[in-house]
Amino acid sequence: KEDAELSVLEVDSQPMKLREIFLEAGVDDEDLHSAKLGMGVSMGDGSADTFGRFDRFNLKYNPFGNEKLRTVFLRRENMVDGRYLAK
Repeated sequence: KEDAELSVLEVDSQPMKLREIFLEAGVDDEDLHSAKLGMGVSMGDGSADTFGRFDRFNLKYNPFGNEKLRTVFLRRENMVDGRYLAK
């Protein structure tokens, strides 16, 4: 909530605010809790588990199913230099 107006990502050469990314993903204040993140992980025998294949890992680790949120929160290459990843 406190960083809602912070520009966190550049899309098509335009800065995008955190609030805009959450709205685009269809997420409001009531949805911001870990049960709704949609980032389940399977740890199987190595053939079908999440950590054994990067394509499955990348699909699973999109908060709320939104790749832009992954870029903001789980990467360093964004307008806030990975500030949220460090927290």
